[in-house]
Amino acid sequence: MWKVLSEEFKVEFVEYKEEDEFDIVEMMSKKGPVWEEIVEKHGLYKTKLEEIARYLPCRLVSNFEFQHVSSMNKSKEYGFFGFADSFKSVRFWVARLRHMKIIP
Repeated sequence: MWKVLSEEFKVEFVEYKEEDEFDIVEMMSKKGPVWEEIVEKHGLYKTKLEEIARYLPCRLVSNFEFQHVSSMNKSKEYGFFGFADSFKSVRFWVARLRHMKIIP
């Protein structure tokens, strides 16, 4: 997912190594002033970073202490055959938020 986001925002993708310590909540807690500059530079709808992003769920999902496996099998057993392509969905929402002038 991070690679797709880096492509959408035209920034270098840096592979995350599982042994690396990284706390997205801590890192992003200090980025409010940077976001304000981005909003101003790109003429975006005036928002504060904490109004448009929640980093705690990212930290929780990215720091599972066990291998996380997802399967559609149980859904299919109960008759749910539709699905959404996660990568297409991310690209769709990035485009939509750009159109709304929420993100650059």
